[in-house]
Amino acid sequence: RAKKILIISEADNSTNPWYPLLGNNEKGFFSTFGDTHISPLKESAYVDPDGLYKQAQDEMILNNTKSLKPTVTIMKPSKVGHKDYLDTEYISTEKKDPTTVGTLVHRLMELLVISRKKINVDETIEDMLRNIDDEDNYYSDILHNVADTVLNGGYVQKNNVPEDIINELLNCEEVYCELPFSYKENDSTLWNGIIDVVYKKDGKWHIVDYKTNADPDDLNEKYKEQLNAYIKAFKITTGYDADALIYHIEV
Repeated sequence: RAKKILIISEADNSTNPWYPLLGNNEKGFFSTFGDTHISPLKESAYVDPDGLYKQAQDEMILNNTKSLKPTVTIMKPSKVGHKDYLDTEYISTEKKDPTTVGTLVHRLMELLVISRKKINVDETIEDMLRNIDDEDNYYSDILHNVADTVLNGGYVQKNNVPEDIINELLNCEEVYCELPFSYKENDSTLWNGIIDVVYKKDGKWHIVDYKTNADPDDLNEKYKEQLNAYIKAFKITTGYDADALIYHIEV
């Protein structure tokens, strides 16, 4: 917990979990507190923010990194294997920012599932892009195309993953989106990450990882190590076996 100052990076981005709070605090968090609150809280409202920010910079431990000794190696399944494909995952000469495209598509898929397809697509996409430069509707067009496709049968797949993925997820026994995990493999290795989708159908667990690669061929093989890492993480953290497949979203 922050003792003196909390800095929220890119808080005005609609994908930031702090974003919904901003509308209720246009004048600042502390301006909403009245005289009934305890004095330490009231006093903090009058601290010079520039001075406090400088103090935080001066005193932060990262200024003396030589004193820090790493105790574990942090491993992420999304970064293992497929080294030949990391740079080509979003190949396209037309895409402005492939990372933004991937993030937005993943968020849209999550919202479609957790809302059970009940979101207003136009309003949702507009809100997602509220703080993103999209004057030419580049990202908007991509998201609308994705929503239209997955809501009407899904994308053609070249593996055994269900093509109508939305209805597959809405007609299963259990489903979890953006499922975080963290476990220690040994004394020196910590695995953590987020699985796009985990669902249970007919008593069996399935892991799905969305990819927006330009090349849809052999994605299960290309990302075999990543998928195996997810399977292992799910087994260790839950005790259940699962299979794992890539769902290709053509953007």
